[in-house]
Amino acid sequence: MMKPLCFWLGLLTAAGATAAPVAVDSAASRIDIDVKATAGSFVGQLAAYDAMIELDDAGQTVRSAVVTFDFNDVQTGEEKRDKHMHAWQDTPQFPAGRFELEELVSAADSSTTAKGALTFHGQTHLLEFPVTVTTAAGRFTVAGEAVIDTRDYGLPIIRKLLMLRVNPEVTVRFHLEGDMVAAN
Repeated sequence: MMKPLCFWLGLLTAAGATAAPVAVDSAASRIDIDVKATAGSFVGQLAAYDAMIELDDAGQTVRSAVVTFDFNDVQTGEEKRDKHMHAWQDTPQFPAGRFELEELVSAADSSTTAKGALTFHGQTHLLEFPVTVTTAAGRFTVAGEAVIDTRDYGLPIIRKLLMLRVNPEVTVRFHLEGDMVAAN
């Protein structure tokens, strides 16, 4: 049976629970997007993002987490590919992306699942994926990966020359770490 590790975000505010923010260390953190294709698979990186994570005062339980990004900041290392990717995703119309954690669920086998809402390409859907959360000596780390089917967000499968195809299921891998900030 699964056991919730944190409450719905709205209930936390209403309950007046105190929280300790995490100052995310951008040099030690990363978000990568792994894209598979019949030819030309690649890993893009999210060059800039905002990650707001709050823990309970004891630094043991995640109270809330929100990651926001601008799709313009996804970089693949190849300018032409980036241009095609932004045209496919219609980045000028849908630049904003956001993941908001709703809850973490711990299973009997000590695994943890994150559940939250991902907004991408102007659509929001529930997303669930395994994560590892650790806190030690004032340092917080959350890492995991989520498979996102871009068709769920209204995006077409990319096909070229009848034989080349980009897999619509992309894997987002992330490692966020930082220091817990002492409450005033």
